[in-house]
Amino acid sequence: MAHTHRSRSLQELPRDLIAQVVTALPYSALPSFRATCSVARDLVDSASNGWVMKVEECEALQTSRLLYRLTSLAYFYFEGWTWDDAEREANFLAVVLTHLSVFGKVQEVRFPATATLPFRCCRGLLAALTSVTALGLPPLHGVVIPDSAQYTAAVGSVAALGATLTDLSLDGWRLTDAAARTLSSGLSKLQRLNLGNTEAVTHAGYAAIARLTGLVSLTASGVHGSNATLQPLTALLGLTTLRVELATAFWDRDPGPLARQPLLRALGWWHSEPQPSAELRAGQLGGSLRHLSLCMHLDQRALELLAGSCPLLEMLQVQAITLRTIDPAEAAAAAAAAVATAAARAPTGPDVAGPGPAAAAAAPVAAGPQRPARQPSLGGASPPTSPAAALAALLRSASRGSSPPRPAPLQPQPAVSPLSTPGATWPGYHGPVLSSVRTLILGELDMPPATEPQPVARLTSVFPGLENFMTFMVLRRGLMQLEKADKLKRLVLNCQHIEDEAMAFLPSLPSLTGLQLDGCQHLTAASLPVLRCTPGVTTLMLIDLPCADDAFLSRLCDGGAAAAGGGAGAGGVAGAGTPGGSPHPGGASVAVESAASGAAGGADVAGTPDVAGASAGLGAVGGGGLLPALKGLVLSKLDNLGDEGVQALAGLSATLEQVELRALTRITPACLDVVGRLPHLSLLCVCECSGIERAHTRALAEGLRVAGRDDISVEYESVMVAAPTLADEFSELAAEEAGAGGKI
Repeated sequence: MAHTHRSRSLQELPRDLIAQVVTALPYSALPSFRATCSVARDLVDSASNGWVMKVEECEALQTSRLLYRLTSLAYFYFEGWTWDDAEREANFLAVVLTHLSVFGKVQEVRFPATATLPFRCCRGLLAALTSVTALGLPPLHGVVIPDSAQYTAAVGSVAALGATLTDLSLDGWRLTDAAARTLSSGLSKLQRLNLGNTEAVTHAGYAAIARLTGLVSLTASGVHGSNATLQPLTALLGLTTLRVELATAFWDRDPGPLARQPLLRALGWWHSEPQPSAELRAGQLGGSLRHLSLCMHLDQRALELLAGSCPLLEMLQVQAITLRTIDPAEAAAAAAAAVATAAARAPTGPDVAGPGPAAAAAAPVAAGPQRPARQPSLGGASPPTSPAAALAALLRSASRGSSPPRPAPLQPQPAVSPLSTPGATWPGYHGPVLSSVRTLILGELDMPPATEPQPVARLTSVFPGLENFMTFMVLRRGLMQLEKADKLKRLVLNCQHIEDEAMAFLPSLPSLTGLQLDGCQHLTAASLPVLRCTPGVTTLMLIDLPCADDAFLSRLCDGGAAAAGGGAGAGGVAGAGTPGGSPHPGGASVAVESAASGAAGGADVAGTPDVAGASAGLGAVGGGGLLPALKGLVLSKLDNLGDEGVQALAGLSATLEQVELRALTRITPACLDVVGRLPHLSLLCVCECSGIERAHTRALAEGLRVAGRDDISVEYESVMVAAPTLADEFSELAAEEAGAGGKI
């Protein structure tokens, strides 16, 4: 058949032909042989140079010589292995020891979603890996005491791989000083190291690790002691990535000397509890940082320090950011006083160019009071021309112990301090601007009610180039902080306690293309109309949403039902987004109540004229869905979603191209019929759905082939290692910058 199709290998044959061959093989009713054939087909489908091995495949491999034919395997991922059955340990060892020639060529081995590894399996595997360069090992199975005979032997086996190993992860292990000495003595070529839990490691253990001078990436968790305990690691001058999780017993509250390593580009320094911004001081962070993660509350002073200390910062993760607030009445009075002062100082006469009092009076009245001007002097040279240079001069002066430079006596004071750059996205804001930051991750996002003092700006004033945003908690009107985020592309709300009322304050995000709702326990279909504020979303991920049932997904896909509540929902948001003002009276409640009434009775609730017109237009585009540009949809861990909800995807037939169904316990093969009603679909992935077996997806693929739809790829528990969430992509940015490379 290969000759007929002019193909030189199985990988070049059509997938449907391979499926026919597998089905026609003799003894196909035997479970072990059938599993072996399915494994072979998966490898052919993926045309991959690696293997993600499941537990159930191990027995099948013992009855075939399949692995002997796979001479180009470069990686093995043992995914989701458990050891409840005593035979699994023997099966694992049998596969490894009977295929030494295969494992001897493998370059990468990891154990994703595998909690432990038996000692015998660990020793047998490590003995077979003679060419491995990247290794990730789970902790030993059972009660294994650190520095016991088995523990010491396992660590010694890892150290024996020093001739080739450059990347080692011992995540979950409890490292000791003795283990640190063993690893440092054998792994001379190591470049990336995850030490696991270092609770028992002391100054002497870190001194041993410091002998691995080739390290560029270091990760440790459960760190005890103080900054002095970690002092020996400052000898690792080549570090570009450092991630440290500190235990409660870590005494120092500020980033230590490791934060100033000369080549450091990614720093994660996580205390067990959020630290106040006062712990961040000038000179603590290196100027080469591009990714920074701190368990800390940042105020405006701390943001100014970051703007001056880390001019190349691209990703920032902190607990919270608090901007200066001002009472609305006070803000209006201050603005009026500023206008009067400017008018009094403005030169007059026909030869004077520039805006007059009338133009000054048109300035925004919601701005906060201006800070006093400061003109740093740089040793008699001309004043700095950029805010960053001025701030750097001030920090250098403070580090020398001198007082801040005085203003030049003969120069008129400007209306705006050179240390306070006007924000590009919020009128009247004069504060720190980190224009290089593209990704922001906050532990909590808050915005006080309209009756309380308001922030002088929004997050987009501080981060005008923001493209990716993620938060784990939204308080009150917190989503209003994203107003004017016109460059935002990806938004992740991993918020357990967010409710429909808070979602109603989501502002218009015209450039958003990726949206992920993850673990939101209280979001219901009443919050869906607010998605009309994100018409450009092409990828939507709904993960672990208990309220996402059939009605929820039907509402998402059915433009007619969505239009019932869309106007009021968006109207509340439009009111909330007024710069410097209060939201529409009862905006949140109006949005939620109208959406709820639309879901219950289908009544038409009128919104503001502009939003109502936009809603009608969006309904016409894309076949009636709330997201008219949606191309990719991921549905994962939705325990209340059934076949009816999946079949509602037909409402997105005009745009939908990729669908992933992951860990959906209630769906059955009947829901797959929707594929025929999606003319643009190119990929359907079914993973860990207990009601759907591989035979069902094969039957679907065969039916599509007969119907002339062989352009659709149907995957069942795909072996492709992919980031299932947008949040995972955020977490891999630092690794990509450090040269490790993320999985896509």
